[in-house]
Amino acid sequence: MGRTNYYRECSLVGEGVIPPEASIIVSPAPNGEVAKGITGVLGENTFVDGISVRSPTWLLESVSMMRSRVLSTVDSITGKLDDISSKYYKKERKITTAIANLHSDPREELVPGFWAVLVSGFAGKVLTRNRGLFMRATAPMILGIGAFSYFLPSTFKNTKELCYALEKGAFPRFVESQDKAVVGMKKTVGVIVNTSASIYRTTTNAYCKSVKVFRDWTGLNV
Repeated sequence: MGRTNYYRECSLVGEGVIPPEASIIVSPAPNGEVAKGITGVLGENTFVDGISVRSPTWLLESVSMMRSRVLSTVDSITGKLDDISSKYYKKERKITTAIANLHSDPREELVPGFWAVLVSGFAGKVLTRNRGLFMRATAPMILGIGAFSYFLPSTFKNTKELCYALEKGAFPRFVESQDKAVVGMKKTVGVIVNTSASIYRTTTNAYCKSVKVFRDWTGLNV
């Protein structure tokens, strides 16, 4: 009985340890380049709570840029709307405050006063129905304003001051020339009044002296 050889001969070529002389070796480099390209497009593969997630860099940058633009546009529109609403509320508050300040005297009853103003205006219209165009246009206005100043003096004063402030804000040069004209007119009226008073006093004194002389000469009681 022969001896058993437990150590077989190992064929390095057959076992694939050494490639055959005529064989072609396929390098794994192309597969690595393909995998690298896929990773660049789809992003690195990460696990979030056991789920495979890929986050492409280019997609994240695009979304971030679009988000920034949208937020910038929304902020700009919101700022403009805030400015517009703020200006509107300021004007509304100014108007409501001005209207509330017109009726500063609670003793003045607005409804009867405005009825009196309305009746005065209609009276001026009726009185001048056969007059010229100028009289028909100005008489109701003059009578209405006169009734307004008589029956509602405080409200009329506040309304006049409000109209003056609005006119001054809209037409400052016109108001300046108007103020100068009013001041000049007041001075002229003052001079006329003073002159008339002086003439009246002089005439009265001359009359009294003449009467006294006439009494002394004639002895008559005039």
